[in-house]
This record gives sequence, C-alpha cells and structure tokens, in this order.
Amino acid sequence: MKLLTLIRHAKSSHSHVGLTDIQRPLNARGLAAVKLMTDVLKQQDFSYDAVFCSPAARAQETATGLFDGTPLSGKLRTEPDLYTFDMEALYRFIELIDTDINHAVIVAHNPAITLLANDLAFSGIDNVPTCGIVRLKLAIEDWVDIAAGTGEMIDFDCPRNHRTD
Repeated sequence: MKLLTLIRHAKSSHSHVGLTDIQRPLNARGLAAVKLMTDVLKQQDFSYDAVFCSPAARAQETATGLFDGTPLSGKLRTEPDLYTFDMEALYRFIELIDTDINHAVIVAHNPAITLLANDLAFSGIDNVPTCGIVRLKLAIEDWVDIAAGTGEMIDFDCPRNHRTD
C-alpha cells in the first residue's frame, strides 16, 4: 500500500505586471490559507516521506509554508515535470517515484490535481480549491502500478472548511 497526498497550490496573484505564469507569487489570501492549512496538518500530526513540488513560485511558496518546521522540511524536491496542468503528466511522474517512498506529497496545479484525484479514487470532486488537500490510500506496492481506480480517498480538506469568519 502507498499513500499519496495531492495539494493544489494556494491562491496566487495576477497583479504583478511583467511576471510570467511560473513566476506568480501567492497573494494575501493564499498566504493566509497556507498558514491555516499548516495548522490543520500540525494538529493531524501529518507525516510523509517526500514532498515533490512544481517549480512555479506559487507552488513553492505553498509547499515551503505547509512543511516548514516539519522533520522533512529540508527534503522538498522541486520537479520541473510537475509544472503541468495535465493529469497524464502527473501519472508519468508518479510512476517514477522510488519504491522506498511510501507516502509521497505532490504540490502542483489544477486541473491536473482534481482530475488525478477523481481518476484514482472515482471521488467525484468537482474542483480541488486552492490550497486544497486530497489524501489517497493506493492499493499498490510500487508506484509504477498506479492506475485509475487504485485509490481510496482518505480525506479531502481545504481552507474554507476551517474559516470562522
């Protein structure tokens, strides 16, 4: 059995004129969402073996914020192949994860995150919102065996579930 956590980056800013898509940082709402979800993960004693992250600034800021101060905070791996919006590209990336990793976290982009969660677990999620987290248990022994229907959704959480305002 493998565990896969899919995280969509937090809300990014479109107000920085001259920045390319990959350079866009988080906006104030995104930064607040990261702080909120960091607290949620800490309360759940969330553990993992590796965090793989898109090189996009918004994904990097999300991952750094969520996992800063955790035992593996220095183990964040930036992966150019995760700067994608394509579910099949995520599948190809996951198939190559080292078999010794039992719980992989991927911080990337929609629609790929939502499509992959739905394909793996037939979960029927309309949209994984920004800073949304989907945890899946996979009925596989090696990442190369990942395929549609091999997952079971353990949890689906997002900032709006925890806001009190």
